[in-house]
Amino acid sequence: MDVDILTNRKLCISNFSFEFLKDVDDHLTGLFWADDTSKVNYKEFGDVLSFDATYQTNKYSMVFALFTRVDYHKRCVTFAAGLLARETADAYVWLLEVFHKAFVKPPMMIVTDQDSSMKKAVNFVFPESKHRLCMWHINQKLEEKIPIDIYNHPNFPKTFFLYYMES
Repeated sequence: MDVDILTNRKLCISNFSFEFLKDVDDHLTGLFWADDTSKVNYKEFGDVLSFDATYQTNKYSMVFALFTRVDYHKRCVTFAAGLLARETADAYVWLLEVFHKAFVKPPMMIVTDQDSSMKKAVNFVFPESKHRLCMWHINQKLEEKIPIDIYNHPNFPKTFFLYYMES
């Protein structure tokens, strides 16, 4: 992957953040970018951060990590994005540290999936931020993990949500 375009953009646009990491063989192992609009959005909506990663969905077979939030109109707002060669705690620590460098203010809450490497990295880089698991990911597993009579009980969704919010 040619990083020259993003390097040039960082030089030409004062509020554009871009970092990359290479291994000893000069292979790209990490890439992060955020533009000025993303930084304005983060000032408004950055109290809660959704940090999600998709695996091998691009031509480079890298982990694509996205930093987002839902705005007041229930639209997705993107703050930053990154590519990682591996899904390890160290890789996520690097990505979160460059995110923190770009945006300075830590989020009050970070929502992730159940990835243990991601959890370790979040707790290391943002120890003061609350870490929550994504409700969508939890709901995907509830029916198979909870006995059917409890799952189908009319009070279960409300009670479960209250426990989730208090945790």
